[in-house]
Amino acid sequence: MKTNLIFKLNKIAFNNSCNSNFVSLSFDENTHISGKNGSGKSSKLNGVQLGFLPPTSFKNSKKNFYFKSSKGNYYSDQDCYDFYFPHNNSFIVYEFTNPNGTFCQILYKGKSELSIERGFVPLTFDEIEEWFWTFPEGDELGYPTRIQRSELIDKIKAVKNSKIVKTTKDALETLYNSDFNDDSSRFAIATVNENRKNNVVDIFKLTTNASEIDDEMLRKTITSLLKTSYKDNKRDLVDYNPVQIMQEFDRLEDEKRSINKKKNLEANFNSLNSLFSDVIGYSQELKEKFQLCLDYNIDFIEKNKDVLKNARISKEEAIAQKKSLQAEGTELNKKSSMKKGELNILKKNVAKLEEKLEEYNAIFAEDHDSGLSMWKNNPEDAITYLQTQISEDSNELKKYKNIEKVIKTLKTDKGTLKAKNKKLEILNTTLKNQGNLLFSADKLDNPNILYGINEAFSSLQDNLTDEQIEIMNQFSAIFSEENGQVVLGGISFGHTKKFNFSKEETIKEIEELESEISSLKLDIDKNQKIIDEEDTEYKEQLQRDIKKSQNEVKIISNGKDNSKELKSEKTALEISLKEFNEIEKQVKDYRVVYKEVNKNQADKIAECKAIEDLVSKANTMKSKLETMKKAHNFNYVKDENLTSTTTEVKDSDLDYISDLFKSVENGRKEIMSGLELFVENKILSDDNSLLKVSNISIKDLKINLFDKIKDIYQSLEDSEESLEKAFQQHANTTIEISNTLKDQVKHFKLFESDINKSMQKFKLSSIDEMKISIELEPRVKNFIQTIENASLLSDDASGILEQGLGEKIKNFITDMGLENKKNMQINTEAMIKSVSFKYNIEGKWTTKDGSTGTSTVASVMLLSIFINKICGDNITLSIPVNLDETGNIDYGNMMTLHDFLKEQELILFSASPEPQISSGDIFKVLINFDDSIIFDKDRLMDDKNRSTYHYKMGSILNEVKHRIQIVDFESKIDIRSDIKNDIKNDIEGVQ
Repeated sequence: MKTNLIFKLNKIAFNNSCNSNFVSLSFDENTHISGKNGSGKSSKLNGVQLGFLPPTSFKNSKKNFYFKSSKGNYYSDQDCYDFYFPHNNSFIVYEFTNPNGTFCQILYKGKSELSIERGFVPLTFDEIEEWFWTFPEGDELGYPTRIQRSELIDKIKAVKNSKIVKTTKDALETLYNSDFNDDSSRFAIATVNENRKNNVVDIFKLTTNASEIDDEMLRKTITSLLKTSYKDNKRDLVDYNPVQIMQEFDRLEDEKRSINKKKNLEANFNSLNSLFSDVIGYSQELKEKFQLCLDYNIDFIEKNKDVLKNARISKEEAIAQKKSLQAEGTELNKKSSMKKGELNILKKNVAKLEEKLEEYNAIFAEDHDSGLSMWKNNPEDAITYLQTQISEDSNELKKYKNIEKVIKTLKTDKGTLKAKNKKLEILNTTLKNQGNLLFSADKLDNPNILYGINEAFSSLQDNLTDEQIEIMNQFSAIFSEENGQVVLGGISFGHTKKFNFSKEETIKEIEELESEISSLKLDIDKNQKIIDEEDTEYKEQLQRDIKKSQNEVKIISNGKDNSKELKSEKTALEISLKEFNEIEKQVKDYRVVYKEVNKNQADKIAECKAIEDLVSKANTMKSKLETMKKAHNFNYVKDENLTSTTTEVKDSDLDYISDLFKSVENGRKEIMSGLELFVENKILSDDNSLLKVSNISIKDLKINLFDKIKDIYQSLEDSEESLEKAFQQHANTTIEISNTLKDQVKHFKLFESDINKSMQKFKLSSIDEMKISIELEPRVKNFIQTIENASLLSDDASGILEQGLGEKIKNFITDMGLENKKNMQINTEAMIKSVSFKYNIEGKWTTKDGSTGTSTVASVMLLSIFINKICGDNITLSIPVNLDETGNIDYGNMMTLHDFLKEQELILFSASPEPQISSGDIFKVLINFDDSIIFDKDRLMDDKNRSTYHYKMGSILNEVKHRIQIVDFESKIDIRSDIKNDIKNDIEGVQ
């Protein structure tokens, strides 16, 4: 039994909209619209949805509305907006009835881009029609008021209890309401629970063009219904944050990997532990050894400070003593050297004098050729004898002194004679060659001019006649001599040249030369005769005797003097030798003292050096220790409780300390490398970057890093137990999610079964049975199966995690689009892969209906089920079901559809280019928009939009509606020929 809670769309009107001048339609009866393509049939069907759907903007119209052409193409946002609201006075008016009464919803342009606003007034369409159109008495077509947007808004606001809606949210709350005791339900077009509002929106989208319901639209609608129909309380228990679930699995896997990583590096930890122990031992030994060596050397240096000072003083004293002694020795050596030099000079003088006296004594020897032995004891007489002999020989030699002059003159004359003979020979040759030339005869007046004019004149022989010579003189006279040039008429004929030969002068010179040669020969002959007569050998003997006697006189004279000098020199030599011996004795004594002083100095120097070497060694060792301390950044702090050593520190001790430093340093590097391994594996965190500090101490490494690793490994067993507990807790959560998903899947199947049971009562021609088939998303089924297959309640959390369960669950959450959600309530759209209509034809299920229009009729039937599911049995939505292109539906299915819609109190609103033959049995109103075109400018609001129709006009189809008959194809009765022709003509007229 039907209730009185009825929600109904009564009328719609397009004012300067949708290719219409003004068109109003009533939805009290099934209505069919026909007309040529582009007349606005489908667009008017599509325009109905604007009054049902809450969006207030045409942006993203493909999602918010259902604007498709008869060819199935979507229009752009701008095209849709411009089509329905092209002008400022473009309006769409809807009249609804709900349990509160009748009201109108008016759509008009908003102020924002592509926006619309909705005005609601508690008035019927007939009460506000005059706002848009007036009808003079007797004029059923009427005239437009040309009301503008601002005027319309003022009229809406003037109506009591009116309402203007500008946002989608307000529109949704206004259009769909669940409480009719509230004034907010005054303008509701449907009553539904809050969670079913979106379902109603989906239903209205489907009714907009029921013939276009396909599998995808079916899936979206089923999904929408499922989202609001699942009311099991267990659903609310799945209130787990997907991000937290993923994070927890990540944490568990990270913890598992961390535990495995720690186990894998346990040997490294043990090695590092042993290494720390060794290095700490080395460090302690290094500290003690370093302090002992350093203290020893510092004490040694301090203790030997005065000893070294005294040793250096003694050394300096010894050096000063030796230096003083060396000065004395230098003076003594100088004195000795001088005396020795003096002695040597005396010795040489004595030797030289003795040598000279040997020559003196030899002269007086009996066998000497001097013959002076008789005067051996009377050297003065010997000298007298020799001087007498020299005088006699000199007088004898005077006779030969002029001969030397003659020899010299003779030699000179012979040279002169030779030269003159040569010159005479040349003159004779010249005279012979040039003596017969004309120029040599001195007969010409100007021989230089002729010679200058041509040298050939000089070759003329002296055999010319006087007349010839006269002619030549005349010839030379015509020339003149100017500045060494031979000139005639101002023209130079060459340089003047002098002929340098005179025959007369040459003959004269020859004669003079011959006279000189003759005289010279006489002188030569005379002097040669003088020379030839001289005794040369005797003369030379005299010269030798004189020289020998002179030398012997000299030796004897010098011998007397040398004898006296030798005696004096020998006396001086004896004195000098005695003095030298005295000095030598002093030198000898000095050398003894010097040796002792020198030894003392060497000893003092050696003693000082020995002490210096020891102190230097101690300083060197101390410096080496300081250098090692600095090089290794050794933070040395003296241990006052450590007893100092008295054992001498050796180089080997420093080498040992150096080795200890290396051991500690190498150990520290190994430790840092080992710690770095734990940091790289993220077992240890080096927040302060200590491993990057080059001089970090072992102590700091142990306290700040290693002790943390030690704690980690000591608590490793507890970590494993904690992992098991955490996994079990998380496993329970995962199981609960899986169970909830199973409950949802179960609900989907029950919903599917319930829908299919409702569809069993519908019967269509050629189809035995219909049903919907919901195919679940395989990932959901796989997830449920994964959870069931995993032994989540076992004790082997590690094994389950290592099998990749966490990754599978994370992939599921990501694939299902839950990674950004606040809970695990999986989107129903994501759970349903597809929904399809299936038909049982002759016992076989198929997705093809098998007859024309069957799927369309089935879709409408399914649509009625959806309305019932959403609104309940006590609510009736009397709304138009829009079917485009009904000409494709056969008669049987159309009649089934007609009966079904009538039973459901739904109105069929259809369009096709021409009505079916059976239209008269189904549609009470037939409108052909081709017949609604007007041309009266006073009745038009726009030159483009001319279609004008008022719902009160009823059918307009050239009266064809009165002659459409039902044809019974089963009885095979033919239509009368006259009716056939009328129908044919009327249909052609419509086309």
